[in-house]
Parts: sequence; structure tokens; C-alpha cells
Amino acid sequence: MSLNMKNRALSVLVKTHGAQKYSEKNLRGDNMKWRTNLLVSIAMLAFCLSIVSLSAQFITNPGFENGINSWTDNGSGTEAASSTNVRTGSGSMSYITTSTSNQDMRSSTTISVPNINYVHVIGWAIGNNTLSRASVGTFMGSLSASTSYLTIGTTRTQLTYSGQNTQGSTQTALIKLNSRSATSESSTTLYWDDTVIYTSSSGTIDLTVPTTPSGFTNGTITANSIGFSWTNGTDAGTGVQKVIILRTTNMSAITPSLNNQGQFSTGGGTSGPNTIGDWTIVSIDNVGTTFTNNGLTASTNYKYAIIDMDLAANYSTALVSGQITTSSGSTPTITVTGTLTAFSTVTGTASNYQSYKVSGADLTDDISVNAPTNFEICKTSDGSYGNTLTYAQSGSAVAEQDVFVRIAASAPSGSVSGNVSHASTDAATVNKAVSGTVYKIEPTNHVTSFAAGTTTPYTIPLTWIDAVAGSQAPDGYLIRGSSVGYGSIVVSRQALIVLLNFLWILSKEKYHNFGKLDETLSNTRITENERET
Repeated sequence: MSLNMKNRALSVLVKTHGAQKYSEKNLRGDNMKWRTNLLVSIAMLAFCLSIVSLSAQFITNPGFENGINSWTDNGSGTEAASSTNVRTGSGSMSYITTSTSNQDMRSSTTISVPNINYVHVIGWAIGNNTLSRASVGTFMGSLSASTSYLTIGTTRTQLTYSGQNTQGSTQTALIKLNSRSATSESSTTLYWDDTVIYTSSSGTIDLTVPTTPSGFTNGTITANSIGFSWTNGTDAGTGVQKVIILRTTNMSAITPSLNNQGQFSTGGGTSGPNTIGDWTIVSIDNVGTTFTNNGLTASTNYKYAIIDMDLAANYSTALVSGQITTSSGSTPTITVTGTLTAFSTVTGTASNYQSYKVSGADLTDDISVNAPTNFEICKTSDGSYGNTLTYAQSGSAVAEQDVFVRIAASAPSGSVSGNVSHASTDAATVNKAVSGTVYKIEPTNHVTSFAAGTTTPYTIPLTWIDAVAGSQAPDGYLIRGSSVGYGSIVVSRQALIVLLNFLWILSKEKYHNFGKLDETLSNTRITENERET
């Protein structure tokens, strides 16, 4: 909504409520109602007037990196491009004067200031002697104003000005940099750098830096690009307006810091510096939370810094990443070596461990190792076993390391098998097969009251009372016999399984002739979970 539209809206609101007052003025209580409605309308107008978009702030050559181009002298002093007393970049502006009144340099480029909005000006100055005095101001429509001068001497000083546009319409505003001497008998030189002008609905100038960005997170990394994301900080004064991203290949580089009100660029030169120490500015963009840096070198270490900037060109503390390495350009590979044999154990007990080796080359990420169900893994034989391991890559590689694997104590009885998987971004997953058997533990109790009944020439009836279950119940019962005698019964792994109840064993011989029985026993397999009777 434009300001004129807002004024018209107020006019309509006032006239409407005025008519209401006129038509209802004789009704009890309506006079108070009209006053309430009018106050609400005025409050609504005040709210609307406070919602004014923030203007683009950087004028042309605000840091004098391009000499004194786009600046004009409105005084009697001598101005010049300078490389002395530079605050940011490589250039400043010098102004020599003996005048005891303001001698101003004005920016040729301007910004637009809506009616009722404020214009804010910031500039940095330092003098060459104790006579140096300075102030900043603006020329806006019919308004030419400045703050009171300060005697700054040889101390670099931040100077500010704030003024409201009350001229009824949008006005253009420019920067005035005022230089003067404490006495007309001696000259002084002022050096100016890092100037900013902006407009907002607030009459308070913003001199507070944004909070530090957070949450740097690596994204996609290739041989020639690095992607990442982050969360921007906040700024209560004028809000975060731009994000500056810097890069270095020096892993021990000092955290970059940007001068408030300094102008920076990605191209350098007259546009503003693009390097800060060992850091290079790779992006200055509107507020975002993701970035991909292309055109990088394979197998190279990089670090990044993220800095937020507000409307008054105040800069946050940098968020600095860790080391990020581009890939070699080759396909990442994972290598697994070593032989595993079948595992075995009993329920409730982990098996003995076995080990093999894992390594990786040309990696862009760590190697993640995952055990299948009923198995567990560890980096050491006697460490804490679990389901997942991570082998960190360094310089795109993982040197050969051990992986210890075993059947977990929680595995159920029976056959268990699966694959230990080894994975890393862009690498083919490598599986290592594992298998084994989990046996039930020995049954806790024996059967009782085992007895042979009345025999016949062809049968021997047997009876017993089933074993009490205990911690491990039997699955079945094994009966062995001999035609010679009890002492001749051989414990072998060949037998006849009698499940759950009892079995009559047939023989062609009467009483003690177990010849056929022995033959039957010799062709029957015994399992580990059978209890001899």
C-alpha cells in the first residue's frame, strides 16, 4: 500500500465515522462508540505507516575503492583519492581544509526515502592532527542537516546521523561528509572511509551486528564442487539482508572478520575487496540457507565461513566449517578382505568372534558398517559390540582396519545368517556373508520312572514320566539298547529319537536278542538337544 493510499484510507475512515456520529449523535452511548472506532482507525493507520519496506543501501563507491568517483565537493577544501589511513580495502578519501565551518563532500548517488520514514547515515573518519573535526549528515529534498561536529583528532571515529522525511512525499537523500579545522590558522586533513546510507521506519540507527549463523551441514561433495547448508542468525534492528560466504585452503587460517560498514565484493578491485587474510569471498547474495561452490580442485581441502549482514552493513561473527575435501574424481570404493567360517554357540551366549578387514579409497564420506539381525560387530575383539560401526575417512581414504563379528547372545536357536553391509556415499555397497547355528542348551532334567513292561516275543513296552521342563525343556527322548548288556550300550551319535511320549521297539528275537534293534539304531541320527535315557 502506498503512503497516499494510506492517507486516503484514513480520510475515508474519518469521514465514515463522522457520518456515523452525525446520524446517531442523539442515541444513548453512541458518542462513546464513535470515539472508540475513531481511535481504532487511527491506530490502524499508525500500524500501516510503520510497515515500510527497507531500501537498497549501498550507493556507488561508498568505500572510495574507485578513488573519489561519484563524490562531489561542496566546500572550499581539497579532496583527493588516498591510500593513507584506509579502514577497509585499499582506498580512502582525504580532505584538507583550514575552514572552521563544515566543508562537505556529497555522494552523487542517492536513495529514496518515503514520507515519514527516516534516513540514516554512517561514516568513518580519522584526522592527521588534533585539529580534525568531523560530522555526517544528509541533503534530502529541502532538508540539509548534519549532526554536531566532533573533534576526533587522530582517533578513527564512527559518525552517525538520523533524520525524518516530513516533507509530505518521497524524497531522495544523499550522504554529506563534513570536514573542518579547529582553527583557521592551521590546516587539517580528514580521511574518510566506509560510508552507508539507508532508510527505515525506525528513528533509531542500527549499530548492532546480527547474531552468528549456526548449523553448518555438509551437502553433496564431488571432485569439483562442495555443497552445504546452514541457519542464518537474526538481527533485531534492520534484519539480515545478505549472506557473505568465504573460502580458504589454509586449514589453520584465522577466522575472518569484516569491518562494519565496509563494502566487499566477489570481484575485488574498485568494487571492494574480495579477500580477507587467507579467505576469498565466493558469494554475496540475498538471504539463503544453501550454497554449492563449483569449479574446485579434486582431492583438495577447503574450509568455509558464513557471515550475515544487516541493512546498515553490520556484519555478524563468522560461522566456520570444518575441513571439507573434494573427491579425487575416481569412483569411491570399499574393499573387504578375509575369510569367515560358520559360527556356533548355544542360546543365551554370544559366539566366539571372528574378524576381517575393511578399507576404502577415493571416498567422499565415512564407511558405515551394519550387522544383520542376530549378529553384532565391534572394532576391537573385547570392546562393546553393537549393530553399527563408522570408519571415518581421512583424505578420501580409510586405511585397512579390523571388523570383529559374532553371533549375538540374543539370537534364537536354529540356523542364523545374513550379510554385514559396508556402505559409503557414491560407493557400491559391499556385503560380507555370515552364518552359523545356535544350539539349545542341555535339557535341565531327566525323565523319571523309566521302566520296561511285560515283553512278548516281538515287543518290549517302555514307559516313563516326562522330564520337568526347568530352564530348558527337552524336545524329545533318545532310547538306546543292547543285546549284550547295559555296559555294552555305546554312546554314539546314531540313535532312534522318541518324541514327546514313548515308542515300542520291535525285535524278531525274544527277550534279549536286540540284533535288529542294533541295526535300527545304527542308521538313526542323534541331535544335540536329545537327552539320553
